[in-house]
Amino acid sequence: MKKIVLLFLLLLPHIVFSQNRLIDSLKKELAQPALDRAQQAKLNLKIASRLNSMRNKKARVYAKNALDISESIDSTKLYYSALLEMANYTKNHGNSDSVLPNLKRVESYAEQSHNVQLLMRTYSGDSSFYMTTRQNEKTLPFALKSVELAESNKEKFHAYMGMAFLYSNMRDFKKASEQAMLAYEPAVNLGDPKRETSLLTFLGSTHMRLRETEIAEDYLHQAIKLGRKTDNLREVIRAYNDLGSIAMNTQQDTLKAISFFEEGLKIADQVGDNRLKNYSTMMLGRLYVDYGKEKEGMSLLKNAYRDAMAIDNLDYAAQIAMTIARHYEETLQKPDSALRWNKQFNALKDSITNLKKIEKFKIIETEYDVAKKDEQNEELQTELEAKRKEQIQLLVVGAVILLVVLLIGYLIFKNAKRKQQLLEKERDLEKKETDRKLKEQELATIDAIIQGQEKERERIAADLHDNIGANLAAAKLQFKHLSQNRDSEENYDALFARTEQLLDETYEEVRALAHRKNSGVFATKGLLPAVQKLTTNSSFSSNLKVELTEFGLNERLDNAFEITIFRILQELVTNIIKHAEASEANISITKHDNYINIIVEDNGKGFNTSEIVRASEETDGMGLLSVKKRVQHLNGTFELESHQGRGTQIYIDIPLQQAV
Repeated sequence: MKKIVLLFLLLLPHIVFSQNRLIDSLKKELAQPALDRAQQAKLNLKIASRLNSMRNKKARVYAKNALDISESIDSTKLYYSALLEMANYTKNHGNSDSVLPNLKRVESYAEQSHNVQLLMRTYSGDSSFYMTTRQNEKTLPFALKSVELAESNKEKFHAYMGMAFLYSNMRDFKKASEQAMLAYEPAVNLGDPKRETSLLTFLGSTHMRLRETEIAEDYLHQAIKLGRKTDNLREVIRAYNDLGSIAMNTQQDTLKAISFFEEGLKIADQVGDNRLKNYSTMMLGRLYVDYGKEKEGMSLLKNAYRDAMAIDNLDYAAQIAMTIARHYEETLQKPDSALRWNKQFNALKDSITNLKKIEKFKIIETEYDVAKKDEQNEELQTELEAKRKEQIQLLVVGAVILLVVLLIGYLIFKNAKRKQQLLEKERDLEKKETDRKLKEQELATIDAIIQGQEKERERIAADLHDNIGANLAAAKLQFKHLSQNRDSEENYDALFARTEQLLDETYEEVRALAHRKNSGVFATKGLLPAVQKLTTNSSFSSNLKVELTEFGLNERLDNAFEITIFRILQELVTNIIKHAEASEANISITKHDNYINIIVEDNGKGFNTSEIVRASEETDGMGLLSVKKRVQHLNGTFELESHQGRGTQIYIDIPLQQAV
């Protein structure tokens, strides 16, 4: 066994670089100085064709070289072959606008010159283009034409496989399998094990989707065996990935699935195929998390996400972002991280949707341009013939049409001008209405601030009257007793001690009042210590247990902003103590991106939210309405959820730009 492993390791560099041997050989041949221009064009075409089959962007250089050389030597056949490779390149990487027109030109030449092989390659390009752009109904006619034209084993193999891929893309896997089986005999007759390997992989994949598990596994293991023998490692990777999917989805064998995907990933890493590597990494990450290896799994998923973004594979990136968000929410119980990855998923989904819309529009526009040009050519010939016979009539009709068009244009211009004037008036009215509403909002805000200040003054006055006033009155009385008992040593000492105690108590009351006025947000400590003190004092002075959770508050914010946040939390905690009859409450403060997120929850009796908000508005209450106005003043959002008997949850999001 050790000897076999050692032999495999010795052959590994040969396996990795065998894919590029043919291209390197062609490049060396192209560098020979004795080649004539036609030979140079043919070699450039071969290299471009090979690179296009690998979706390599360097194909454009060699296709363009072949195009330029064929023009310089006036070789029509080579020119249209090079034009086909340029169309294949733009289909894979470039702007799809030029694909259909170029394919149309090559098809026209191939038909006129009876070049069956070039015509079949053109039909294959048309079929591939429409399949890539998800226009399957337009793909089928070209695929059928290729089957009809196919004569040699090579042509039959490519024609039947084209039909098989089409039906697979249409999710008709039974017909896809039937077409692939028709391609099997030509592949064997060709004596090409690489074609046979890709056919075996395809058959395994289709039978997997038909849920014929044993047949699928047999084909895939044959593909792996033959692919390793012939260095067709990309098909080996695909076979391992399909075996992993069968083990994961059908057999529910996680360890078996992990072993298959790990093997596929190892080979993909060696070959350097980023897309196959990306898929294997993503599937391994999902399996590791499901198997309990959360740390390793999440690391693999994040690596897969970065790799997918690096190669612009937005579909994979979106799948991975959704998977990471789901694991953070369901497995790891980290809602903030889940929310962040959900945002990434939604952004990618929107990008993919927009790209698909743009691509669809370009396809429609390109088809329209091609059809329009054909139509214009036919119309031009008809028009020339008609002009010879009816020149005078056309001039008269043209003059009448011109007059009608001018009249209609004048009426349209007048109507557009009138509409523009009406729109300007409407904009002025809307602007005035908006200004009026803004002024009303400003006045309402000022009224709310004044009312808040008045209530604060009333509260301070009550504290002065009830506590400090009472203590000072008692101290005054004590001083009077001191004056009356100066001759009595016993009473004098006791009265003096009592007076001193009253003055100390009054001092502490004044100091406590000053601290309450400052809301506990000290310039040297900041928001977090103040909120911690609030939760401690609330838990100490009532039967309520208040817990604080924070994330991201490593730096101080603007002092006025911190005081406002503290007052909001103070008001909400006071409401819980007074009204909720709760035994537990939780305050969560999170700073992420450019927002402060606050969640306040309790397990109290709850309430009918619509009735409470309406009552608060009718009585100008300073509870929830005051908090909501403070949040809106900071351009934030305030959400309230409460059900009777199930507690209350309040969600607040406030942007940080005013806190900078």
